[in-house]
Amino acid sequence: MDMDITIALEVISYLKTKFDSHDFIVKLLELHPKVYGRYLVNHEYVNSADGEISSFLARHASDLHITRTGDAPSENILRNITVCATWEK
Repeated sequence: MDMDITIALEVISYLKTKFDSHDFIVKLLELHPKVYGRYLVNHEYVNSADGEISSFLARHASDLHITRTGDAPSENILRNITVCATWEK
């Protein structure tokens, strides 16, 4: 499943210059809960849905004007610390 690029660009516009995939997901959930919900419906676990969203960011990084800078531990929406991709605008 792919979200609309314009939705992703909107979410990114609210984020700091350096952010991680969890930051993106938290803002996506705030601005477009139904979009995030569609990802959850297709996955048994939150981490799987979040991974698909992170993969979306990676596939469309050029269109989204972001660059992957690595990986880092970060708190997900369930307050679990997991490693996710880091990005820069």
